[in-house]
Amino acid sequence: MKKNKSRLYLVCGGGGRRLHIYADSGTQAKRMFCAEYGIRQNDYWSGVSSCIARRLSADEELAWLDEVDGCGDICLFIGGMLDICAKAYGSA
Repeated sequence: MKKNKSRLYLVCGGGGRRLHIYADSGTQAKRMFCAEYGIRQNDYWSGVSSCIARRLSADEELAWLDEVDGCGDICLFIGGMLDICAKAYGSA
């Protein structure tokens, strides 16, 4: 049975784009970053060779997960407020 070695990486690309990715290696994280943004992997200026992937420590990963959970709560709140506005507008 293969053990899952995926770790969380912060990948930074050209133009200030940043993405958190679970991957087995930094190179795999860079390739996934390129696929996500539709960048050709072999492009010299914006492909894999120009990206920077940094593996996050366990503490940084927990902090990021807490931040993501907080964002989900905000999205639920905004969705509920939009539903209230839509119902009020529909009844008027």
